[in-house]
Amino acid sequence: MTDATVAGDSAITGNLSYRAAAVPAGTKCSSTVYTGAAQNIGTVFPLPAQAVSAAGANTVRYCFEVTLAAKTPNTAQGKSGSATWVFSATSAT
Repeated sequence: MTDATVAGDSAITGNLSYRAAAVPAGTKCSSTVYTGAAQNIGTVFPLPAQAVSAAGANTVRYCFEVTLAAKTPNTAQGKSGSATWVFSATSAT
């Protein structure tokens, strides 16, 4: 996973943090699936490598928890922002 490409108003994006988790199929995304401290939205969250089988024999799901800081200024109201992550895969054949 790469660091996020962030766009939009910095009053929002500068106050976002996140955590990510790889979870087995059937696991609900909840606060219990996350480990480690939240990272600034522009920082890579450390995730272990995941193995996937050919022809979709297993699925790797990811949960994201994005949080807006309590210190976010009132001027951020009505503003918007986005974060896009890229996942890379390598064939092990």
